[in-house]
Amino acid sequence: MQAYPGGQSGVLTSGPAYISQLPLWLVNAYKPLPIDVAQHAAAVVSSIDFVPLAP
Repeated sequence: MQAYPGGQSGVLTSGPAYISQLPLWLVNAYKPLPIDVAQHAAAVVSSIDFVPLAP
């Protein structure tokens, strides 16, 4: 997930949460988003495979 410097509210007086994401943002890093493969597979309703057309 993308990091936002300044937090969601952007209010400087909101405390330590205001700058907690700044180190990640400065190096263009992301917060990990763990996804359980089994839960994902169970939730899939349909899928579409895109393939390029032959020239």
